[in-house]
Amino acid sequence: MKNFAIKLFIFALCLCFCLGSVSAYAVEPTYEVSQGYIAGGYYDRLLEYEATGDMRYDTVAIALTQLGYHEGDSDDDFDGLNLEGDRNYVEYNRMYGQVDNNEGNGVSYGYAWCAAFVTWSLRQARVPFDCAINSISCSGMTDWYVRNDSFEPAGNGYTPFTGDIIMFSNDGISPSHVGLVLGVHDGEVYTVEGNNGANVGIHSYALDSDYIYGYCLPKYPIGDQDYEGLLMDNINKTGEFIVNAKSLNVRATPANDGELLGALEKNAVINVTALEGSWGKIEFEGKEGWVYMPHTTDADLMVYTLTYDLKGGKGIQNQRKLKGNSLIISKEIPTRGGYKFVGWSDSRSTNEAKYMPGDTYSADEDATLYAVWEECTYTVKFLDEDGTLLESFECKYNDWVPTPQEPTKASDGEHSYSFAGWSPELASVVVKDLVYTATYTAGPLVEESEVPADTENGDGGGYMIYIIIGAAMAVIIAAVAVIIAKKKKKAE
Repeated sequence: MKNFAIKLFIFALCLCFCLGSVSAYAVEPTYEVSQGYIAGGYYDRLLEYEATGDMRYDTVAIALTQLGYHEGDSDDDFDGLNLEGDRNYVEYNRMYGQVDNNEGNGVSYGYAWCAAFVTWSLRQARVPFDCAINSISCSGMTDWYVRNDSFEPAGNGYTPFTGDIIMFSNDGISPSHVGLVLGVHDGEVYTVEGNNGANVGIHSYALDSDYIYGYCLPKYPIGDQDYEGLLMDNINKTGEFIVNAKSLNVRATPANDGELLGALEKNAVINVTALEGSWGKIEFEGKEGWVYMPHTTDADLMVYTLTYDLKGGKGIQNQRKLKGNSLIISKEIPTRGGYKFVGWSDSRSTNEAKYMPGDTYSADEDATLYAVWEECTYTVKFLDEDGTLLESFECKYNDWVPTPQEPTKASDGEHSYSFAGWSPELASVVVKDLVYTATYTAGPLVEESEVPADTENGDGGGYMIYIIIGAAMAVIIAAVAVIIAKKKKKAE
């Protein structure tokens, strides 16, 4: 009996070890991601997170890997880096599918995405479907949790916990927005939300805020991770931040009714030196100022733009990269009439290529690459019909096509030949290498027997003149004889 107990204990230890080993995993998306998302940097952040197996913790931690992701204006913006985008196109909607949600984008991936982001985070954390519904509708999501006795209305004394789904309402009657609870601190509930300010960000609200509608409670398995640490690590950070709102007010005190000192424009970089609740202290025009942190983004999520100056060419779009990430310089080759593309320079005045299509670019700064071009020369060839080169010309782009001397073709004993033109028909100007071939028209050949014998000696022409003169003189003599005869007869 004693040995059995020992064996059972050892088995339990092994089982726990195995379960612990299986529970942790590298995150792999549960759907086929877009190429834009792969290229943008947020995909890498997702893959870098190693899940703990605590689904409650992992759902929120995975959502946090997407901080700063910004909605775009089309399918081309799934990288999350279009900081000016405002048409709801996001990668998270791709997991659910194309829908027409009356957002003005038709049947597409461009629709309100707060619920889609929550659903996406749950699915990447492998939360089972019977524990948390897939939904892009706040009301639909809420109804499901109500039916499953997993909804806590606001105001009933419930204290939210990390991983809960927080529902908001503009009218207090029906839910209109949703996020994930990061945690509670000093009477504030902190959240991770998508589609609040057009991006993924951390926000906070008083626990008794009228905006809060209630809490949906996914049936997560029991976890044991450091939820408090996850909260504090993400709300106590100071340093450089980026304004993500269209305009951010700066106030003299950390409160909405504090004296207004001015405003910061979108994408302005600020240095936050201290935090007080949801407010960050900065220096503004030589004074101490306070800004509302949910309208800022950690500068580690700064987006840089690589601009292509084509210098008269066309065909390449600018690229974006997330701070700390690299990008592959466009493999497309720009075009410009009359020029050959050599590569990219980092100086407009330099014609030496420093980068080539497909190279890696890593600098964390906005930068411009300038196209390096080499002027083209083109060859225009004129060939005889047998392929023999008659003439060749070197021309520049848009030069007039040269006109060569007309060629001739000797008789072949059966026909005589005359030049008929060039094939193909001559173009007006040179825009590429050109090859033209002479063509001829065949005519009848005059037989030798039809030519007078003296013609061969060069006397045929003179002989004919003599004949004509002789005939004329004969006619004149005959006419004179007739006249004389008539006069004689009259005289008699």
